[in-house]
Amino acid sequence: MSDQPAMVSGRLRLFYGIGSVAEGIKDTAFSVFLLFFYNQVLGLPGSLAGLAILIALLVDAVSDPLLGAWSDGLRSRWGRRHPFMLASALPFGLGLWALFAPPAGLGNWGLFGWLLGFSVLVRLSLTGYSVPSNAMLPEMTPHYDERTELVALRFLFGWLAGLGIATYGYFVLFAMLPSGADGRLSADAYARYGATSAIIAT
Repeated sequence: MSDQPAMVSGRLRLFYGIGSVAEGIKDTAFSVFLLFFYNQVLGLPGSLAGLAILIALLVDAVSDPLLGAWSDGLRSRWGRRHPFMLASALPFGLGLWALFAPPAGLGNWGLFGWLLGFSVLVRLSLTGYSVPSNAMLPEMTPHYDERTELVALRFLFGWLAGLGIATYGYFVLFAMLPSGADGRLSADAYARYGATSAIIAT
């Protein structure tokens, strides 16, 4: 460990780490539940569901460096990073909730458009938070060891959030129904999952 004195307070370390909760929740939603929900529960063909998710991922790949450059050059009364981080919270929550609560009767192409549109919104909103937030790290402290500890906290909180929401989903929201039906096939359960995830992440 370095002998350099800590520059980041314990309170700020906690808040910086908590910021990755949204990332952990979004990663779990996209990697564990999203494709299963649209394909197995709503009946969207896997080719269309996969295509929508792929397009959103490609948009995300382009938006990350663009927003990073924009954040680097921004000048405002709240600094370079915070305007993006603050503006991303509500669209992220709205998008995550809507993603798991599509209206009935959309049909395959309607579901494709809904999945694509709100997947893009969720990814762009998270980019608006995570890219500036991560870019703040070298601005918070010049100490290598302290930056490493802050990154470790972010990974810890993100991992705990993702694991926590997945556990809650499987054991509570998607548990076997009293009728004996598979809770993982209940559209209402996914609407509750989306709302819960959105509230916590926002």
